[in-house]
Formats: sequence, structure tokens, C-alpha cells
Amino acid sequence: DVIGVDPAAASLAVAQRKPGSAAVRWVHGDATALPPLDADLAVLTGNAAQVFVDDRDFAAMLRGVRAALAPGGRLVFEVRDPDRRAWEAWTPQRTRTARIVPGEGAVESWCELLHVDGDADDRAVTFRWHFRFSRDGAHLTSDSTLRFRTRAQVEAALASEGFEVL
Repeated sequence: DVIGVDPAAASLAVAQRKPGSAAVRWVHGDATALPPLDADLAVLTGNAAQVFVDDRDFAAMLRGVRAALAPGGRLVFEVRDPDRRAWEAWTPQRTRTARIVPGEGAVESWCELLHVDGDADDRAVTFRWHFRFSRDGAHLTSDSTLRFRTRAQVEAALASEGFEVL
């Protein structure tokens, strides 16, 4: 059984149109609203673990996932290393792409770094994605902030919520 959880209704709508989506139980919400599922595996995709800028929100998400897992269940996710300073490459010149999207035509996209808060060990990075649609000329934007925690910070948060880091 596969359950997909996302707080963004628009993201769920896109996912539900993909091949194989009928085999997934879709939940609009976040990990804090999950019932005990006895899940063997929970996966946070993309930057999902980094959208929790506030430590309390990050801990609440970890508690929600922990409660949904079966004994011995695993949580798998990725985070970016703040020492690599990936955000320095988030410029229109380095991120600009154009592709053909079925049903939409040509879509151009690029990223714009808005600002970086914090110090070398803990940063919150705010950026804006731009999307320009050639079909109707629409220009949409999406702002986000990601928290770049150190490995030690991530491991301490996991341990405080009962996870063992492997």
C-alpha cells in the first residue's frame, strides 16, 4: 500500500493525474495529521525535510512520521549540506531552462535568490521560481524558504524524536 501526503492541494492534483496514481491513497495534509499506519517506510522527497524552517515544526513533522511507522520502520530523506552553499548558484543565468510541457507548450523557468539569513552553521535561504508560459504569456512565481541545517543538527533532531541514524 502506498500513501501520498502533501499539504499542497495543487501538487496532489498533479500527482493524481500521473500513471499509476490510482494505486495510491492520497492525503491532503501533513505528517502531523497521519493516523498510526504501521508503515514500513516513509520517504520525504526533494527538499521536503528542509521546508520546516522552524525547529518546532521540524520536530512535529518527525513525531508525526514516527507515529505512522511500524516498529523498525524507516524514514528516508535528503538534506543539502550548508557548507556547499548551493544557493549561490540559484541565479537566472545558471538555472534558466526551457522545455515543452504536454498540454501547455513551451515553459521557461528560472530561479532568483531573494535572501540568506543565519550563519555558516544554520541558514534559511529564500528564493523565487519563475515560470513563463509561451501559450498565453502568463508569468507565475513561487516563493520558498529552505532551512540548511548541519548534519549534527539533523541527527540531534532525529535522536530527540526517537529515530536511530543509520
